[in-house]
Amino acid sequence: MPRDAHPDPFPPLFQPLVEVRSGAVHSVRATGDFVPAAAQHGWLEEAAWQLLEGAAQVATIWQGQNWHVPIAVHLSGAPLTEGERRRLQRRFPRWLAARGLAADALLLEPALDQVLAPQPVDDLLDWYRLQDGDWALARGDFICPPSPAWQLPQAVKNWQAHFRVISAAANLPEPCPY
Repeated sequence: MPRDAHPDPFPPLFQPLVEVRSGAVHSVRATGDFVPAAAQHGWLEEAAWQLLEGAAQVATIWQGQNWHVPIAVHLSGAPLTEGERRRLQRRFPRWLAARGLAADALLLEPALDQVLAPQPVDDLLDWYRLQDGDWALARGDFICPPSPAWQLPQAVKNWQAHFRVISAAANLPEPCPY
């Protein structure tokens, strides 16, 4: 994907949510750094739709590349009014269909966060803590920092390589005490 594919003022950033047991990408979270500026100027609803539009463009490109990973659009940081939130939820299914996207291509958060609660991972110790616990999903800079869409495929490949190394190291036999 070209670097200038999203010339809008609110370009989305993407971060994978991975399954703790397998390391596989479960979905991708789309976020934007628009909240403070949009709130200050009264553009929250417009900025939310712009973030959704950017995520939909990326979902269309990824579908064309045969990468079918749901994108969870993270709007929980946006202090939308109840009316704005209802309008967004009411229009969302028709909006997806008009773009030729499946109903599960884009998911609205915070519903996903409340159901799946992806745990933050900042370092290897956090990762081991999640593997020892009963957690399903993880996200964080240790896996992949929020990135532009064009960087994400390589970032996911890097994560998969790191996961293979972490898994192999975890399966090494204990050293002989003699």
